[in-house]
Amino acid sequence: MFFDISTLFTDEELPRHPQQQRSRLKQQAIFKATAELFAEKGYTNTNTKDIAARAGVSIGTLYFNFKDKKQILLAMLASQVSLYAGLEPVQQAAVETDPFDYFLQQLKLAFPYDPIYYSLAFGVRELASQDEGFRRKLTILGRAIYQRVSNIVQAGESAGMLHPELDKEATVATVSALVFGLYSVLPNPADVSEEIYWNRFHVAVKMVCHTIFRDEFVRLHR
Repeated sequence: MFFDISTLFTDEELPRHPQQQRSRLKQQAIFKATAELFAEKGYTNTNTKDIAARAGVSIGTLYFNFKDKKQILLAMLASQVSLYAGLEPVQQAAVETDPFDYFLQQLKLAFPYDPIYYSLAFGVRELASQDEGFRRKLTILGRAIYQRVSNIVQAGESAGMLHPELDKEATVATVSALVFGLYSVLPNPADVSEEIYWNRFHVAVKMVCHTIFRDEFVRLHR
């Protein structure tokens, strides 16, 4: 397992998971409205009344599902993290076969073409600047990303694929920082096509792979 989500959130921090389809649809509407408002106004200037109005639900319905806007943000982040929390250990054979494709698929899972989660990043960054406890959570997630990148590099090393002069520690730290801050250089999925959006990933992965792996192990035509 790439990441144990229980190390990031407690049961008390997250809302109960809706069981009925109608409730799930309302939750998704609240997530969408929250993300839009975070992008437009920021976390601090967004309030639950605005979120309820944008989502088309009553304020009572919002508070039935969430105790405050921070819990909404945590639930959105938990939903995103859960997409890659269950990733299998780094696959040696996949790295050896095509390190470019392996890196690319890892990033596509972590950064979906979805304006909700793009906008979520705005709220996450702002809350982290205000809340030390939340900032520690991001540090935990950052360490998990660092370990994932380190495992990929180690897989390449075991296969004799790395550049001989590569500073592994510095490279892993740099690539991890790039992955952790990738949202800051990505276009908003609400404004661009999937082709443009994923092209940023292709550029980033090409730079990373040619930095880490010897040229014969990276498909140069990409």
